[in-house]
Amino acid sequence: ITTNSADLAWTPGGSEAEWFVIINGVGTSVSTTSYTATGLVANTLYNCAVHAICAPGDTSVTASTFSFTTPCGALTAPIVETFDNGMPSCWSEYQTSGGGWVFSGNPGYAAGSNGRPSGTYAWIDFSGTDAGATLEAPNVDVSSLTAPQLRFFYFSVNTNSTAVNELYVESYDGSNWNVIDTIIQLNAGWEEHTTDLSASIFNNSLVKVRFRTESGGASTDFYSDILLDDVEIRETPSCINPNALTSSSITNNSLDFGWTANGTETAWNVEYGATGFTLGSGTLTAVTSNPTSISGLSGNTSYDLYVQADCGTNGVSPWAGPLTVTTLCDPLTAPMVESFDGTTVPTCWTEDQVQGSGWVFSGTPGWGAASATDHTGNGGSFAWIDFSGTDFGAVLTSPFIDVSALTSPELRFFYFSVNTNSASTNDLILEFNDGTNWNIFDTISQLNNGWEEHLVDLSTLVFNNNMVQVRFRAESDGTAQDYHNDILLDDVEVRETPSCPDPSALTISNITTSSADLSWTAGGTETAWNVEYGTAGFTLGTGTLTPTTSTTASMTSLTDLTSYDVYVQSDCGSGQTSSWVGPLTFTTPIANGCN
Repeated sequence: ITTNSADLAWTPGGSEAEWFVIINGVGTSVSTTSYTATGLVANTLYNCAVHAICAPGDTSVTASTFSFTTPCGALTAPIVETFDNGMPSCWSEYQTSGGGWVFSGNPGYAAGSNGRPSGTYAWIDFSGTDAGATLEAPNVDVSSLTAPQLRFFYFSVNTNSTAVNELYVESYDGSNWNVIDTIIQLNAGWEEHTTDLSASIFNNSLVKVRFRTESGGASTDFYSDILLDDVEIRETPSCINPNALTSSSITNNSLDFGWTANGTETAWNVEYGATGFTLGSGTLTAVTSNPTSISGLSGNTSYDLYVQADCGTNGVSPWAGPLTVTTLCDPLTAPMVESFDGTTVPTCWTEDQVQGSGWVFSGTPGWGAASATDHTGNGGSFAWIDFSGTDFGAVLTSPFIDVSALTSPELRFFYFSVNTNSASTNDLILEFNDGTNWNIFDTISQLNNGWEEHLVDLSTLVFNNNMVQVRFRAESDGTAQDYHNDILLDDVEVRETPSCPDPSALTISNITTSSADLSWTAGGTETAWNVEYGTAGFTLGTGTLTPTTSTTASMTSLTDLTSYDVYVQSDCGSGQTSSWVGPLTFTTPIANGCN
C-alpha cells in the first residue's frame, strides 16, 4: 500500500478463472488472483469486495471483503501544526505506558495556567506514570527549502516539587531514529526551541520528526506536565530570532530582560506592554545590550515581553515571545495591618510550601484549635496551617513595607497553637529579609490556650534605608501526631512602637467554679494595669474593669460552667495606655465536683 496504489490478492473459492473487484463502489473484471489498484488518494479509507464469476451471468452472491487506508503523503514545507483541532491528521501517537499525549482539557497544577486556551496545544499528564509517549509527525518534503529548520514551543513549570520530566526531539534517517535535541528544564512560560534539520534529510528531500517524553524518575513527576505547541518546519531565517527569554532583578517598577542570541547580531528591538497587548501597540525600544533594563513599570502588573534581532542588511528576525512577567507589588506604607479576613492569600502576599496543603484562609482548624475565632472577634478569619497534610516548609511572605514614616517601627502579630490530644508542638519560624537573604529571627514552639501577642523591634531589621519584609515559615515537629497541633496567625501589623507598651504572656491559673487568677508579663517599666473580663464574646467597655498595680489579678463572683474572656492593658501614667491585649478565654468547671 502506497499513497496512491495498493496490491490486492485472494484465493479462489473454486475453479473459477474470473473475478469482479469492487473498490469504494467501482468494479473491475480481472482474470488473475491479484490486482493493482492505482490512482488512489493519500490518507483515504478504501473498502474492497471480490466476487467470483463462474460463468456468464453466474456471479457469486457473497464476496471476500476487506479494507485498507492509504498512508499520508509527504507534506510540503513550510508547514506548521497548531494542535487547535485535536489529534492532527497524519500524525501518530503511541506510548509504552500511561495516558499519552492529550489534545483537549487542561493540565493540572501550575501548568494549568499556561496562558493558552485548552484544546490549542498537545500535552502529557505524568499522573499516569507515562513512559515512552511519542508524538510522530508525517514525512515533510523540504525540497523547496535551502536550510530547513524545526521550530516549536515548549512549556513545563513545577511549583510543587523539584521533579523535571524529559522531552526528546528525534529525527528519522530512513532506518533509525536519532535524538537531535533534549529538553530537561522548567520555565515560567512558553519557550521557543529551534533545531537545524539540514543533517536530518533522507531519501533526498524528506524529514520526519517525533517528540518523545519520559518521566524524570521522581515520585512527584505528576507535578511537571509537558506542553507542546506550534510545531513548524520552515526555511531558517536569514536573521534568526533570539530564544531562551529570561527575566531577572524584578522590582515593583523595573526588571531586566535577557535572551540568547542565535546569530551574530548586536542590536535588537524590544517591545512590551500589559499582558495580552497586540504587537505594534506596545512600548518599542531599540537596544544594544543583552540583558536590557526596562523601567517605568507599574506595581503588581503582568507584562508581555518580546524581542527581535536586528541583523542590519539581513533585515530583522521574527519576534520572539511573549515572556510574561509580573512586577512586584508597590511597597505598603506603615502603619499597616493584615487581618486575613478574606478567603485566599491576601493581595501582594505570597504563599509557598514544600509539601502539604500549606497556609489556609478559610474553614475551621481541627482538634483543639477547632473552637478558635478571629482574634479581633469581628467575625472575620485568620491564616492557619493544617499539619494533617504532613506540611513542612510552608511559607507566608509579606510584601515589602515602607517604614520611613515611623520613628521606631515594631512588628505585632497574634499566634494561636493549642494541642489537647498529644504532646506534639509544631514550629512557627519568623524570618526577616536583609535585602539579600532571609534570616531566622525567632522560633515559636509553644502551646497556648488562646491568641497570644508577639512583638518584634524592627529598628535593626530595616534594609535599603526604609524597607522591611517578614515571612512566617511553619514546620512539623516530626512526630506522628503533628496533625493534632495546627498553627494559627492573625492581625500582622507594622506600627509605631507605642509609648506605652502592651503586656504579654497572659496566663490563667487556679480556675474554680467561681474564680480564676490571671497573670502577665509587663511590656516595659509600667507599674499599673487595667484588667477587664466578662462572658465570652463580650464587648470591651461592658465587662468588669479592675485596675491593679500587680502583674496578677483575681477574678471572682464567676459562674460555674461558663466561658469568660479577659483582657489586660498597661497604664503608663499621664493618660497613656497600651492597646488591650486579649482575649484570653477560659471556662469555669461545673459545681458539685462534676466534670
